[in-house]
Amino acid sequence: MTSDLVGTPRPWQAYAVALVSTALVLWARIALDEVLGGQPTLIIFAMPIMLSAYLGGLKAGLLATALAFAATTYFLLPPLHSFAVASEVERWQLFFVLLTGVLISVLSAALHRARRRTEALVQELAQHRAHLEQLVAARTAQLEESRDAAEAANRAKSLFLANMSHEIRTPMNAIIGLTHLVSRDLADPVQRARLHKVDGAAQHLLKVISDILDLSKIDAGKLVLEDAEFSRDEFLTGVLAMVHGQARAKGLELVLDSGALPERLHGDAKRLAQALLNLLANAVKFTERGWVRLRCERVAERGEQLQLRFEVRDTGPGIALEDQPRLFNAFEQADNSATRRHGGTGLGLALTRRLATLMGGEAGMESVPGVGSTFWFTAWLGRGCGVAEAVELPTTTGLHALLVDDLPEALGAIADLLAMLGLEVEACPGPDDALQRLREDLAAGRRPDVMLIDWRMVPMDGMATHRAIGELLAPPLPPSILVTADDDPELARLAREAGFDAVLVKPITASSLNDTLMRVLRRRTPVPALLPAADAGSSAEAELRRRHHGQRVLLAEDNPVNQEVTAALLDMVGLLVDTADDGLQAVALASTRAHALVLMDMQMPHLDGIEATLEIRRRLGDALPILAMTANAFGTDRAACLAAGMNDHIPKPVDPQLLYETLLRWLPDRGPGSAAG
Repeated sequence: MTSDLVGTPRPWQAYAVALVSTALVLWARIALDEVLGGQPTLIIFAMPIMLSAYLGGLKAGLLATALAFAATTYFLLPPLHSFAVASEVERWQLFFVLLTGVLISVLSAALHRARRRTEALVQELAQHRAHLEQLVAARTAQLEESRDAAEAANRAKSLFLANMSHEIRTPMNAIIGLTHLVSRDLADPVQRARLHKVDGAAQHLLKVISDILDLSKIDAGKLVLEDAEFSRDEFLTGVLAMVHGQARAKGLELVLDSGALPERLHGDAKRLAQALLNLLANAVKFTERGWVRLRCERVAERGEQLQLRFEVRDTGPGIALEDQPRLFNAFEQADNSATRRHGGTGLGLALTRRLATLMGGEAGMESVPGVGSTFWFTAWLGRGCGVAEAVELPTTTGLHALLVDDLPEALGAIADLLAMLGLEVEACPGPDDALQRLREDLAAGRRPDVMLIDWRMVPMDGMATHRAIGELLAPPLPPSILVTADDDPELARLAREAGFDAVLVKPITASSLNDTLMRVLRRRTPVPALLPAADAGSSAEAELRRRHHGQRVLLAEDNPVNQEVTAALLDMVGLLVDTADDGLQAVALASTRAHALVLMDMQMPHLDGIEATLEIRRRLGDALPILAMTANAFGTDRAACLAAGMNDHIPKPVDPQLLYETLLRWLPDRGPGSAAG
């Protein structure tokens, strides 16, 4: 502590202050003699001591104190007196001056040290600040360099994916298109089955490509959700139809429970279906026997926004607890061994979770080995407008329905739908229970108004159960509907022979159930031949042929195989096709011959599709519809097409149904100005 107070002595300051102190004291002595009668004041000695200690430290202060004490002693005592003969008062005055000087010196020295420390700290802080600024500048430069490198890598990655997408989709377009064309002309069922497998493999590869692109777009923040109104039942029917064939081949029953959702919703139906299809496809793939249930429910409401939960439950083998946490990671599977039974990329669940996050929700799972698994995700969607949530039919309200199904999940789901339609439901978990309840109802004078009976049950199937009920009920029997997970066309004939009025194929939506009930309740019409659902592509093809046969279109495509495939698809609906191998030919043909529509590839030699479209628009204006038909599948490519003046975008590989539907939307009706051969 003493060394801190003493500090670095500065003798020249001490001597200077001492001399000043002596001069001041001499002056004070004269002043005291004249004014105060010779009595010294403390302030006269304190000020130079304080100044000396503050400037020079403790040693300088003590030196100034000694000089001041000597001067005080000289002036206080006569020159010939000594300290020994001084009076008591004079002694205390001298002692007080000395003590005060020492204290002032110590305190001033402390202030001196504090000042020096402060100066040192200020200097050190300035050095730290300068060093920190250098570090910040260096780190900022590193971050900017890293950011530039990351952006460059991201651009390179996006460019690579776009190029790879184009290079893969272009031959895929030829494979899928030629498969479609050849299968239409083949009569041999074996060859058609083989082509169907080729098409299935191509579609699977296309899905893998699309999943990889979607994950990349989500990671890059470039995936934008659409916002459009859609029908609940059409959406669910379409998604379930995608896995119905695989489920039927394995003997699995698909169960749908969607009564809690509004009839119409607002959101991105395409991405929602993509997320849901990943869960359904996995459930069907890994389940060997039993059932797969899709349940939809409302979790929360916020104004016109609804938080919905989509849950897929199966009776598969289940997943071990240690494997569950990594399933939602990209490229991860429960079984990654080389001997695994089921293939796959491991992208589906990762994509579902990220899509759910984009829609404001989350995804998760529960699984018990040996029992089954439940995968789910939530999403915020808007409530559709203009349609009531529940279908209220006066003809069904209060009617008594007998429902027989030995699968509890299906029994509960169908019973909920019937109750939503206003019927009083008597749900029976099997044929024996149904017959027993029917006997009790007959004894009470009650008959069912309509019957819904599942086909595959034990110990009696639906046909046998219907015959047994017929033996209990006096004719006429109430309207009856055979419920089945099998859409075999032969089943319609068997149902008609057994006395059923209609066949309802699972999974059942509220709309399909309502339509079937209305038909059997209002008029007991015979069961029509049960055919696969109408192909929308076939309807679009027939309508295109009827309305636009003979109109001329221009096809700009540099790939000979894709040109052949697309031209054949157009020729099948009666359109006349002019072909251009590059953008320059496309501009020339469009300028010299009338066309009803132009199909434009984007990547072509000499002049790409964008530049060709801009030139056609410059020459001919905006009246001619131009549709981009390209393997560039990124959303930015679609935006570039529209910005160049194109009217729509058809991605490759070309889906014939989508192609025909898009042509129907943009081809002008026949008229005086219509382009024809």
